[in-house]
Amino acid sequence: MTSKNIVVPRISATKRKDPLTDLTSLNRIAKLATKTARIRAFKNRAYITIAQHGKIYKVYSDGKKEIVKDKNVVSIPRIEDDLCLA
Repeated sequence: MTSKNIVVPRISATKRKDPLTDLTSLNRIAKLATKTARIRAFKNRAYITIAQHGKIYKVYSDGKKEIVKDKNVVSIPRIEDDLCLA
């Protein structure tokens, strides 16, 4: 039995940046995750929740939007109303 010296070529590994400190990579990963989650939710006939123009909406797969909360409306009651003094 003869032995031959087999040389395995070495592939240089490129150094990657940590995605938690590299904001460009993190932004790309977040956009892809958001798009994938939206597609999966609509495929399973679930809704997604979005914030737009100071309002929080439920968006359904058929395109219908339902307002969940309006952040522009002050929801803190007056002290008189809270204590039933008015």
